[in-house]
Amino acid sequence: MRRPLMTITAVAALTLALAGCGGDDEPDDPPPAGGEPAPSPTVAPPTDPGPPEHGWEEQATVDFETGEITAEGFNDLIDSETPQWAADPVDTVEVLLHLDEPAGTVDIDQAGGGDAPTVVVTVSDLADGSVEAIRYEIELATGDDELYRFDTGQASWRCQPERGHQDFDTEPCL
Repeated sequence: MRRPLMTITAVAALTLALAGCGGDDEPDDPPPAGGEPAPSPTVAPPTDPGPPEHGWEEQATVDFETGEITAEGFNDLIDSETPQWAADPVDTVEVLLHLDEPAGTVDIDQAGGGDAPTVVVTVSDLADGSVEAIRYEIELATGDDELYRFDTGQASWRCQPERGHQDFDTEPCL
């Protein structure tokens, strides 16, 4: 299944971390004459993700050295809210990875079925000079209520040409 212009909030964080983005060496602007620092600019106002039954407000995290994905609170949400999306493995992963936010092209493949499917999400065409694509391999498990829950996950990335490895790996890109 191919979904253009979809993204993952984790993609933005992963892309920034892998690209080595950080502060510049320029000093901060001095505070205005009143002595108070100017407010920090914002890219977009915060959005209300809606009630928990419509999604997961938290974020999956990726260990950038190992690629291990953790999703603290995700299964608790499923246990307490029994959301309808948790009845489908692809829908469950779409909520887990926040695939409703634009950033690249998303390919989703489901391997296996039954009680322990694996869903592989590849986000490519990223607007990043170092990372060309990120792959998430998410293993789910079915509870007694037949809803899917996050079991384990692994992230890996492929670098832009001439910026590092061209296979999916956890080594940093240049």
